[in-house]
Amino acid sequence: MKWHLDKHITDFGLLENGSIAIDWNDGRRSVFDPSPYLKNDFMGELTNREYFETAYALGHGRGIAWPRNQDFGAGFLYNESSTVEREEPLPPRGRRMIWNPSKRIEQVRPFPEGDKILTSWNDGSSRIFSTWAHASSDSIDKLADRAYFAQAKVSPEQDAVIWPDGMSFPAKTLYEQAALEG
Repeated sequence: MKWHLDKHITDFGLLENGSIAIDWNDGRRSVFDPSPYLKNDFMGELTNREYFETAYALGHGRGIAWPRNQDFGAGFLYNESSTVEREEPLPPRGRRMIWNPSKRIEQVRPFPEGDKILTSWNDGSSRIFSTWAHASSDSIDKLADRAYFAQAKVSPEQDAVIWPDGMSFPAKTLYEQAALEG
């Protein structure tokens, strides 16, 4: 199978052997073994299981990433992984990357990098979320406006980060598709 722009990651899980099981929007499940790519200093951190478990999905299923700008893009993952049967549910992600309704956003503020917000959570974690990677083409221009961007606030009623005109990102997305800070 070959990757095309219409293919994206719908979910993924981490296997005990250090591989990644990936579900795709075309119905395929594949397994990717990152070990051949972990030999250099840049990706070598992924051999640390605790760090490996901080994986999160990039916006719109475009890849799998880790803090410190380490990632594998969807096209690469699609072409370099092996198709497997979908007999069982996906294995879980890292425990620190799974949202549940008891996890609440406590604070939001703009992050120094222009398109990101920093959310603080009641579980003690802080997460860096790229708004542009998750925005629609209609909202990118608004998010590029720093004055608009700075108006983000936490809405406990909606369990989301919202802007005055109603644009929002839900808590589950902000938790599971963001890099852990620090």
